[in-house]
Amino acid sequence: MYDNREMPSTTISPPILCTGAALAAVDVDLLVVPWFEEEGPLSVPGVDAASGCEVARALASREFAARPFDLFPVGVAAPAWRARRLLLGGAGKRAAFGSDVARRLATATGLWAKQRRVPQQHLLGDQDQQ
Repeated sequence: MYDNREMPSTTISPPILCTGAALAAVDVDLLVVPWFEEEGPLSVPGVDAASGCEVARALASREFAARPFDLFPVGVAAPAWRARRLLLGGAGKRAAFGSDVARRLATATGLWAKQRRVPQQHLLGDQDQQ
């Protein structure tokens, strides 16, 4: 008789950390920034400058329109920033944003990072943007 005594494999997820540090000081491989459709390149202070103005270019050309779950990866050009990459995640219209959209956006960005084997990421929350 066949007896399967193997333990089921489990996935170990990295811990979720919260920080009040300035965005430039967050030491992660990927900083995920939710972005709303009506926001301009200066909506999240420092992000456009850190990207070498790639955020402004992508928004102006509509390469990134911040529609729900659009993703726009960009490298960090500012030497003072500790994060290596940024991932702008389209959050749609601010008026329609809620916990359901936030959860689905976190899932989309998490899957994007997992497919690229990003070891450490930080999802920017509203309190981080102040």
